[in-house]
Amino acid sequence: AEYQIHLLGDRWQLPGLNLTAGAVNQQTWSTSELYSGGNSDGENQALNASAYVQADLAAGARWNLSTGVRYEHFNVNGMASGKPVFRAGANYQAGQATFFRASFGQGFRFPTIAELYIRTGLGTLQVYPNEALRPETSWSAEWGVKQGVQWGGLKGFFDVALFEQRYEDFIEFTFGQWGLPSDPLVGLGFTSKNTGSSKVNGAEASFTGQLEW
Repeated sequence: AEYQIHLLGDRWQLPGLNLTAGAVNQQTWSTSELYSGGNSDGENQALNASAYVQADLAAGARWNLSTGVRYEHFNVNGMASGKPVFRAGANYQAGQATFFRASFGQGFRFPTIAELYIRTGLGTLQVYPNEALRPETSWSAEWGVKQGVQWGGLKGFFDVALFEQRYEDFIEFTFGQWGLPSDPLVGLGFTSKNTGSSKVNGAEASFTGQLEW
């Protein structure tokens, strides 16, 4: 279920402002032998409730600004955690077909029912639950430029971007001895683990256009 409200800044003498706010509630009831690592009957419940507000502003003829905050709350079988996350972005039109942009956003992810409670086997290879998983947090940033070009019948946009992503308590499916020595393959198998910090840096370039021929 989601309730959303959208307001324009004209009512406060702020032309170009778009304000969006809302609340979301998602409830999951799961019954499956596959997820019996927490309850032997395989019954699990999950709740995700959140509230958010975002402001988008066309500032003059060249600037477009966006910022927002969202509070996320999770509860899986009584294990609960919540955190606010923030995002912001800006786009500047430097010329007729030249655009610079920058953005920053945070993330918060609670372990899923599958990651916490899965218990199954692939032949003799086992998949184990991990009820000790911690939520994963992250942030990402991007800087980019988009340039319009036209050569005869070819017109389009070049886009170049740099980005960075950081994770804490990163959740990853991991192989090891997670079971008992009496289990098949002396407990060797897979489970979800918090693997610590992770960083991704990169760049990308693309061209999108059309050719009249």
